[in-house]
Amino acid sequence: GGTFFNFLSNTAFVLGDRDVDSDEFDDSVIVHEYGHMIAARFSRDDSPGHSHGVGDMLDPRVAWSEGWANFFSCAVRNDAIYRDSSGPNGASVLRYDLEDNIPPGDRPGYCSEASVDTLLWDLYDERADSGDSVQFPLPLIWGAFADMRNDRFVYVPYFLDHFINRNPDSATAIQAMAQLRSIDFHPGAHPGVSDPFPRPINVGDVVTGEVDSLTTKRPNLIQSAH
Repeated sequence: GGTFFNFLSNTAFVLGDRDVDSDEFDDSVIVHEYGHMIAARFSRDDSPGHSHGVGDMLDPRVAWSEGWANFFSCAVRNDAIYRDSSGPNGASVLRYDLEDNIPPGDRPGYCSEASVDTLLWDLYDERADSGDSVQFPLPLIWGAFADMRNDRFVYVPYFLDHFINRNPDSATAIQAMAQLRSIDFHPGAHPGVSDPFPRPINVGDVVTGEVDSLTTKRPNLIQSAH
């Protein structure tokens, strides 16, 4: 122990402005991370992790995991605005509004975390807007969320299936809300989307494509995930 602390006392740590990220002061972030724990404990989270943001076409498991955590944070705080401050004195703020069905720069679909969190928020919130004329209590959303505990490769169509199983009268509204976000969801069908994840491979199928592990850009992570 002494050697380690002597090392620290003789080491200068220099942080640039962009390295300062005081998440301990961001309620949104704290509850978001708690939402991940909730998913692992009471539902299912198959996310492989890694960076994510608006505009990314993510591995659908990442999109679900991060979208759920964003929604959970906003629902617990009863505030549609998600904020993440960084920089000296929290001067830089990442801010987005879950009332925006398709935020600027987003590429909607089940590979978008914004499509996931805004859809969940529209299920929950009282405000009616384009494509959202319903409101459901949080316990009903929680029930469908918990129903996924025995699923695998969890992503948003699984949740929608469980939600409709619990509330069959919601099928038409749910389908409209999903399709507004370019999620081609069909209640009662198995699989529930026209391009399921992961893409099924049958005996005799020939699969073509490529995985680019060198490009730093993030235009189509869903293809690599498939």
